[in-house]
Parts: sequence; structure tokens; C-alpha cells
Amino acid sequence: VAQLERQALEQPLSSEQRRAWRGLLRALATPRRRVSAVAVGGSVPSGTTCVDRALGLPRGSKDQERACAYPSRFARWLWAVHCRSSATTFFANRALGGTTTAGALPML
Repeated sequence: VAQLERQALEQPLSSEQRRAWRGLLRALATPRRRVSAVAVGGSVPSGTTCVDRALGLPRGSKDQERACAYPSRFARWLWAVHCRSSATTFFANRALGGTTTAGALPML
């Protein structure tokens, strides 16, 4: 875990991105803290045509695509690895296939 965190922090990030990452990890470790994350974007973050049989969901269903999408995988990993407290977590994938960058900006 520490190695993954170190590798993530070694990536070319701005000082603001590093501060945000550290703040998120701190929040996840804080008891009774509410932590929310939302994914926005187009077809890739929405999980369009993504399939992972290990999830046990019907192939081609929207639930399967959302659970298979990389933002959902990241959220599950983040909570499993870093949420060591009773922090309350919420994740929503609001990505929508066909959305451009200009279309996603108002979602922020």
C-alpha cells in the first residue's frame, strides 16, 4: 500500500493535485468523516461496453457497465485500501456516453 501511494505521489502532479490527494487520504482515515467522490466524463468513465464477469452482474446491463468502469474500480480500491476508519463514503459515477469535455464541465 505504501509503495502504491509513493508511486502515485511520484507521478507528475501539480502541487494542488498533491495537496488534494493527501487531503483525500487524510479524510478517509478520519473517523466519522463523510467523504464523497463523483466521476464525470464521457463513454470511457461511464463504462460503456465494459465487461467484467467477476462482478457477477448481467452482461450488457448498465449496472455491469458502471461497476466495471475505471472510476468505480478506483473508488472500490480507494475505500478498501485507505478507508481504515468509520468514515462514511459516497461515490457516484455521473459520466454519460457521448459527453464532450465542454459538456462535462457544467457537471462539476
